[in-house]
Amino acid sequence: GNTHRKYKKATVKAIDPMLLFRDTALLEGIVTDELTLYANSQKAGISPPEKFIRTLNNISTALLIYIFFGARFGTERFEVLRRMYEELGPNGAAWVIGDQQRKSFYEIRDYLNAQLGKQVIDEDPSWRQSIMGQMHNNGALDETSLGNLIYMVEIGRNDLRCLFRWMSKYGAENPEIISRIGTETSRAALSAGSLSKTFVLETLRLNQSERLMRMVSRDIVFDGYHIPKNFMVRLCMWESHKSPDSFDEPFGFKPERFAKGVGKDQFSPFGMDHHSCPFTDISINLGTLFIRLLARDYEVDSVADGSPVRDQYHWQPAKTFSVRLNKRFTNQRNTQNTVTV
Repeated sequence: GNTHRKYKKATVKAIDPMLLFRDTALLEGIVTDELTLYANSQKAGISPPEKFIRTLNNISTALLIYIFFGARFGTERFEVLRRMYEELGPNGAAWVIGDQQRKSFYEIRDYLNAQLGKQVIDEDPSWRQSIMGQMHNNGALDETSLGNLIYMVEIGRNDLRCLFRWMSKYGAENPEIISRIGTETSRAALSAGSLSKTFVLETLRLNQSERLMRMVSRDIVFDGYHIPKNFMVRLCMWESHKSPDSFDEPFGFKPERFAKGVGKDQFSPFGMDHHSCPFTDISINLGTLFIRLLARDYEVDSVADGSPVRDQYHWQPAKTFSVRLNKRFTNQRNTQNTVTV
């Protein structure tokens, strides 16, 4: 109703569309630092899945804490928030809210309010340009909107981690595509139709967008079927994204199918019509940034893959699945100066 529209409108208004372009170097640094730590810590023949998941969790948490709250990676503010979020959901976003989640939520809320009270927003441009900072400046930050932001980060960091894991799996299975992505520049990768971006979209088509749930607000008839008021309707996105009527070779990994765009009637990983997620572009661009840096610096080998498993919110690669990252011999950050002998 009106309450939902009010808070969604305020959130959308606070999202800076140029954020990823303006802060590319900072966000890239988060990804490259964590991947480097993982790659350097690898031991011969050992690639524990828990360690790779932890790396992806560190990346997604750091990206979203900066985007939402303006806390830069490595600063005291960031470390405080990171610790609080680890206590809020040490094993992923909790389905059932318990005492630990309540305690951690209130700690995060009180900490952010204290920072606002110190006028940090006015002193630090990173905070001022963050989603929370923009909402504060727009007069839209109240107890409800702040609570929404806190849990958007909690749900979002887990969704991003899962998405990054699927992308790593498809990267290992498609080394030729990864090699091509590695040559894209930062700005080219963020442009519409880039191989990096279509890689993200194809991952979302095959996985990570399973269903939409809607409550019927009045009796309706759809294709001859009567659906009563107050019934729950499940829209089967996973199945529709595999329809051969919309996608050639629907179970093949073919990012190029998105190069010219695909209509919302065929592909809706972030919701439909005016109910779509306001963070669609941010999610896709963060996935684009991740896969480009992974491809630029490493060859990706799959370890102990198996059948997908059902997690709390999404299907996931096998519990045993992990990767080995092998440093590329060619420094693709400056290919113009590479000499072949």
